[in-house]
Amino acid sequence: MNKKIKQMAEAVKQDLFAFTRQLIAIQSFSGKEEGVIQCMKTEMEKSGYERVWVDDFGNLLGIIGTGERLIALDGHCDTVGIGNPESWQWDPFFGNHQDGIIYGRGMGSSCDSFFIIIVWRIHCRRHRERLQYSNSYRAY
Repeated sequence: MNKKIKQMAEAVKQDLFAFTRQLIAIQSFSGKEEGVIQCMKTEMEKSGYERVWVDDFGNLLGIIGTGERLIALDGHCDTVGIGNPESWQWDPFFGNHQDGIIYGRGMGSSCDSFFIIIVWRIHCRRHRERLQYSNSYRAY
């Protein structure tokens, strides 16, 4: 099983990097997350989620899979400001990729893990991996 997971992770790596860099480029300061929410919503819709919607509070929700068990995942996609732009080694909205690490605004918080979850589930769906459970996502 461990070998299969490693193979799947390697197969999705480039999609993950590209999608994450796309999301980093969208400024999503607290209270202004609409752009990144819309980008994630579009990707989830294109990738076969059974249901994707934005609620009245601006939260993105999505359901993928049809298993008997539900795994709920919750994350945020807002970031704080960048402070002094001179303190950044790279443009914080570029998503510089070096040595397997993506540097950019939001990558040190739960934003990065939430993006990984979305891409991983997309990969499983594309490659017809058996989904033995359902996932419910909420980003705010």
